[in-house]
Amino acid sequence: MKALEYHHAIELFSRHAFKQNHPDIGYEELSSKVMKYAQGVPLAVKVLGCFLHKREKEVWESAIDKLQRILHPSILEGTEKIEGICLDMSKVKEICLNPNTFTKMPKLRFLKFYSSSFNGENKCKVSYLQDPGFGEVKYLHWYGYPLKSLPSNLSAEKLVLLEVPDSNIEQLWDGVKVCIT
Repeated sequence: MKALEYHHAIELFSRHAFKQNHPDIGYEELSSKVMKYAQGVPLAVKVLGCFLHKREKEVWESAIDKLQRILHPSILEGTEKIEGICLDMSKVKEICLNPNTFTKMPKLRFLKFYSSSFNGENKCKVSYLQDPGFGEVKYLHWYGYPLKSLPSNLSAEKLVLLEVPDSNIEQLWDGVKVCIT
């Protein structure tokens, strides 16, 4: 991981694990070990941060030990093979996606970000999303899609089903207007 990517990943992790932009005193080394296994993958960083929030050091050490034993040496490679993602967005408060999140998943065909809660207060906030690269996706369901148009690389020929309830979409491609209710 490059220095800038590491800095962004540790900041994202710290926001979830410590509710601030840096690790608590005494947790710096443990945080670095977690980052080693997360490989800068935003979803892995976020999930690990949420899991370790307010946990004792013994829990951290146990989690790191398990990560060492069960994870492939490179999550980036537990990324290039991903064909589908299904995430209940009502279970998370915020997802931080860097612009390259989906470009690391060239086999991604199925993407479903849904909400099991219809309470608007539980709507997940997605930040740092800029024209995500998931051009091979055939099924896209994204509750609360945050952008005003679909990604420029999303091919209408490859897309079989599109569902974007409660989204911010104002147009699809080439200026075609769509009314989302």
